[in-house]
Amino acid sequence: MNTFQIMGKVSDENKYAYYIQDEANTTYELVKDLVVSPIEVGDSILGFGYIDRDNRAKFIIDLPPIITEGFGWGRVVGRRPNLGLFIDVGLPNKDIVISLDELSDDIAKWPELDAKLLVQMSIDERQRYWAHLLKANDIEQYRKSAPNRLMNQSLQVTLFEDKGVGMVGLSQENFEVFIHESEQLDPLKLGQVVEARVIKVHPNGKLNASTRPRAFEALEDDAQMIQAVLEKQPNQFLPLHDKSPSDEIQRQLGLSKSQFKRAVGRLMKADIVTQVRQEGIYLKTSGDNQ
Repeated sequence: MNTFQIMGKVSDENKYAYYIQDEANTTYELVKDLVVSPIEVGDSILGFGYIDRDNRAKFIIDLPPIITEGFGWGRVVGRRPNLGLFIDVGLPNKDIVISLDELSDDIAKWPELDAKLLVQMSIDERQRYWAHLLKANDIEQYRKSAPNRLMNQSLQVTLFEDKGVGMVGLSQENFEVFIHESEQLDPLKLGQVVEARVIKVHPNGKLNASTRPRAFEALEDDAQMIQAVLEKQPNQFLPLHDKSPSDEIQRQLGLSKSQFKRAVGRLMKADIVTQVRQEGIYLKTSGDNQ
């Protein structure tokens, strides 16, 4: 029995519920719809008692992981700037709060509604329950060691710790994944579920991953953008080439010189453009491609 579970005795029942009394003579209601096996008055029963949103003492015996395992996934169901985050951890009609002390001063960085957070629970001297964000070190024994074959594979990752320079998450297979800020296509938040590509498998079985597209995928976007720009030009010509100044390429296309050269190379290989030395690139017409 862990800190949060209590042993109670069935003191009474009616058509809809059993009534459980603990050692402190607090009486809790256990709704019969939540009970699978028959219970009789006088039976001792192990479960969890709490005060719900309607200020009623409730008892459950089908316990969520945050109680049985000591931690679990919770869902953000409320954001209160003056209080913190309200988390659904699996208790009927009861949310647990993550206090402001554990959250960023910038509310824009808070997890969004419905975000999944890895949390554990505590109880204070006033018998109030609180949820706390977990860190990677807290679940060292829970995570699995990732095999080398995952290199370059994509995983679905739920982010649960902000390291400042990146995010730590767990994959669906319980592999620990770190995504450095330089490998984030867009800034990530706690509780996000993202698809990330494995870029390194460490000897200890932990993973580094990226949400940025592979080089050839990014190149595809750059090439499509250049093609679209050419199509809008009156003569379907851009006065840019491999000897053009980098700042001019950046000004016109928003690309670095190396990005520009790779994208043009891809377009030439696809027979979409032709490049005239020291002059620029032309979009080929359908007649040119025949």
